Amino acid sequence: MASEPVLQLTAVAKAYASGQGELRVLQDVSLAVRRGELVSLIGPSGCGKSTVLNVIAGLEEPTSGSVALSTDGTTSSDGQRLGRVAYMPQKDLLLPWRTVLGNAVLGLEVQGVGLKLARQRAEALLDTFGLSGFAQEYPHNLSGGMRQRVAFLRTILADKPLVLLDEPFGALDALTRAEMQAWLLDLWAGVGRTGVLVTHDVEEALLLSHRVYVLSARPARVRQVVEVPLPWPRSRRMAATTEFAALKASILDVLWDQAGVLHA
Repeated sequence: MASEPVLQLTAVAKAYASGQGELRVLQDVSLAVRRGELVSLIGPSGCGKSTVLNVIAGLEEPTSGSVALSTDGTTSSDGQRLGRVAYMPQKDLLLPWRTVLGNAVLGLEVQGVGLKLARQRAEALLDTFGLSGFAQEYPHNLSGGMRQRVAFLRTILADKPLVLLDEPFGALDALTRAEMQAWLLDLWAGVGRTGVLVTHDVEEALLLSHRVYVLSARPARVRQVVEVPLPWPRSRRMAATTEFAALKASILDVLWDQAGVLHA
């Protein structure tokens, strides 16, 4: 991996004006993501994890601190990041009147890619994303897991070197979620991307990530940085190992301490 980060957040803070005064959401958040890494953010509900992604994407600017994004040999700082990353939100947001193929190419169409070329690019990846034979199906005919695959294909086809994933499997049932995690593990090395994943699931964060940033309650601060030493390629069987259990316990201890949960 390259030594220089693709993404560097330094002492980022974010506050909003509210009817009751200033609402501080982020406070002194620093993190780094290097090329080829998948890094996770985990923390209490409402702590500001999605706000971090919005700041990275350029949808919002930090109140203070800095964001540097180096994706193509150049560095984009504050005010210059919009359109430089691919962003997959919590909901699949598939258009019901478009087929799988039509939804997959939507981002490319917005970028001005010709429809014929866009479809060729999508069709070349349908099998990789487990969608072979479903190109002409509509979203209402797909399972939740299949819809997420389409949304992820659309995100990857945007062809941005940094991918932001906001609870991509959060709405799925436990079994489908486990299947999607295994699928993403198999896929990630092949797509050649760098990513930031927001999740509430400690096991998901450890299984999928090179590094986990544990955030505090709002205003979010980085409470713990966990390097995940598990070898690659990963598999769900690793969740049964002593090493995995120790990593999970260290993160849960921080989260429980914040929540005031009694634990042994």
